[in-house]
Amino acid sequence: MTNIIKKILGIFNKTFKKVISSKKLLIITIIGMILVVFLGFKLFKKDTTETKYVLAVIKKGTLITSVSGTGQVSSSNQVDIQSKVASDVVYANLSVGQEVKKGQLLVQLNTNDAAEAVRDAEFNLESAKITLSKLGVTQKSGISDIEDSIATTKNNIEEAYQSGFNVVANAFLDLPTIISGLRGVLNDYTVGTGNRVNYAAYQDLVIGSSEEAMVASMISDAQKNYTTSYNKYSESLNDYRITTRYSEENVIMALIEETLDAVKTMAQSAKDEQNLLDTVSAVAKNESGSIPSTISQYQTSVSNYISKLNSHISSLNSAQNSIETYKQSLENYQEELENTKTYNPLDIASQQNTIKQRQATLDDAKESLANCYIRAPFNGVVAGVDIEKGQSVSNGATVATIIAEKQIVEIALNEVDIANVKIGQKSTLTFDAIEDLTISGEITQVDVLGSTSSGVVSYNVTILLDTQDDRVKSGMSTSATIVTEVKSDVLMISSSAIKSQGDVYYVLMPNSEESIDTTDITTSGVVLTKSMQTQQIEIGIANDSMTEVTSGLEEGDIIISKTVTSSSSSSSKSTTNSSDDNKSIFDGGAGGGMPPMGF
Repeated sequence: MTNIIKKILGIFNKTFKKVISSKKLLIITIIGMILVVFLGFKLFKKDTTETKYVLAVIKKGTLITSVSGTGQVSSSNQVDIQSKVASDVVYANLSVGQEVKKGQLLVQLNTNDAAEAVRDAEFNLESAKITLSKLGVTQKSGISDIEDSIATTKNNIEEAYQSGFNVVANAFLDLPTIISGLRGVLNDYTVGTGNRVNYAAYQDLVIGSSEEAMVASMISDAQKNYTTSYNKYSESLNDYRITTRYSEENVIMALIEETLDAVKTMAQSAKDEQNLLDTVSAVAKNESGSIPSTISQYQTSVSNYISKLNSHISSLNSAQNSIETYKQSLENYQEELENTKTYNPLDIASQQNTIKQRQATLDDAKESLANCYIRAPFNGVVAGVDIEKGQSVSNGATVATIIAEKQIVEIALNEVDIANVKIGQKSTLTFDAIEDLTISGEITQVDVLGSTSSGVVSYNVTILLDTQDDRVKSGMSTSATIVTEVKSDVLMISSSAIKSQGDVYYVLMPNSEESIDTTDITTSGVVLTKSMQTQQIEIGIANDSMTEVTSGLEEGDIIISKTVTSSSSSSSKSTTNSSDDNKSIFDGGAGGGMPPMGF
């Protein structure tokens, strides 16, 4: 190295004397000197760069997700109970001063629309699952399996029709006796005296009472409904007589539907007669202290009729549903056979996401159906009632006000966090004014409608304290942490280790041929000698640091959690994290592009 420097200096000395008189040559010489010095510096100082990878072993554990908010201890322990859906009130069991228990049904709304939404969501979810099954079937091996399923389903359909015919036959063992008994309740001559028909005798027993007009109306309705049920029974009986178990499938299906309609009509007729008998019995007992024994016998018989009819309705419904289900399955299998495709991982991943979306839609629909039943969120006393049966209520409308037995806290959450908060979730609360005090509570109310302030939407959440502490005063500031979900024994990894490309999530893993000692995994990282592999995964819930892995990895697998790049020279050494490699789905990027997928 010394000889090189001496030669450079010698050349410089000779050249300098020649060019000192020329400015142009002087400038060129200076530039050349800079280049010579730079090259000498590079020879003198040699850099080395080493990349290491921090590894992590996949383990199972408990994953907890939560949201936080701030608020105040309420000055009142009154809570407005609000409807979360818009519908009509069909049941209201409320009065001011009434004591209610947690979970007690207070108001029921009409469930027709909500139940229909659940059925539609279930059908859409099932369709998505069937589509996913199609994508997982290969051209060579799948066709045989589908054909077997078609054959099995056809056998199931044939058996379902036979079973449906048997259900109809069993029904007609009871229906003649029931229709005759229902006729006798109204048209026999066993209740009164003087050869009075029964329905006239019922009228005689309530003459002069306040229920006289009502009983007359009930008799009229019972007679009309009996006539309708008898006509439908007669029509279905005639069709039953000319139908055999060897009849065409559409004939058997029509008989099942016709019999079901007749039985439902008879059940309503029996209910009308039961109401009539109960009313007449109550009036007669109140007026004279006793009732004719025949009425008591009729009450027992009609009660038995209703029980049998309900049982037949259930069996006929089940038979009808079984046939429809098998027929739908057959159509699905036949379509699947025609459209079987070669297995495609990206199509599978996309369809799995569709299933998750439709499952979420079904969960929302079920929640809306559950919200039609408004229950007391805690023990307390009704302080106000804002609705009545038959009234229409809107989403967010107050139906009642209940005074709680314990203190309540009101906090505000943003529109992102509120989506995961539900009634019944647990919370822990701390108070600015009381050091080291932590009290647990339960979510009793979540605002349906938010309020906007300075462009920010917030929702109020009411928390009922589990315990009372005399130090907690109205108006005190409080911070609440609400546990939104807890999952035990789940696979979970650091959120920063997860990458994404479109809708596909993946992690980086050491090459399967890499020799790794799991007992020597440290935070400083290891050097990998072979190219990394990618592994597609599906994820579940996540908190600030960890994410659940629902498929794609197993316990004990090793992944790359981050990349560490070390730069060193004869005079310095530094360690930095590779920002590109460590970008995750939670950092807004996929890490500078996805390596070749190794699924």
